[in-house]
Amino acid sequence: TVMPFAEKHGVELTLDTTEEPWESITDPRRVRQIGLNLFSNAIKFGAGKPVRVVCSRAQDGGLILEVSDQGSGIAEEDLERIFDEFVQLEQSVSDPGTGLGLAISRRLAKLLGGSLNVESAVGEGSIFQLIVPRSTLTGSGIHEENNPALVGSHPDKVA
Repeated sequence: TVMPFAEKHGVELTLDTTEEPWESITDPRRVRQIGLNLFSNAIKFGAGKPVRVVCSRAQDGGLILEVSDQGSGIAEEDLERIFDEFVQLEQSVSDPGTGLGLAISRRLAKLLGGSLNVESAVGEGSIFQLIVPRSTLTGSGIHEENNPALVGSHPDKVA
């Protein structure tokens, strides 16, 4: 889980979720992979401030996962660029990664029929939103052997 990582960084993690039972998710490993990437990024770049995770249902019955932090935020000109492979912003140099986590997460969201977007402003933190539509939640899943874009990705590792 992400709790030990949050504790290590001294970050308060708040989870707000619906009490309704969820239908079976087509590929829970991939949804988990995306969520872990978003959680860990919020903790790493949230300047030690609280991180909030909201999990809710979309109007169509799909999944909405929002991860928000109160970090330094992202400049408008970088909002789409952060989803490109091997891109790391200057502020991330102190805690290096590969620059692949968000690129892989967005690709997975699209393969699930959904989207991964960000809202942010410098000095105000960031909100990442994953949306997976209901039709995908009851589908057959994503399989690496059928999706060359996923071969070599590691669902249990946080980028």
